[in-house]
Amino acid sequence: MRNSTQIGQYGIEYVERLGDQWRLVGAVEADQDEVRVEIGVVFS
Repeated sequence: MRNSTQIGQYGIEYVERLGDQWRLVGAVEADQDEVRVEIGVVFS
């Protein structure tokens, strides 16, 4: 018998406040066969 474990989708997000209006945002999202990394700066 073959035993295998599969991980579904997952994601991690990080937000750092750089000032009153600026945010640094980083995210990693993945599923079984691909990984996506996003980095951005947000002004609000």
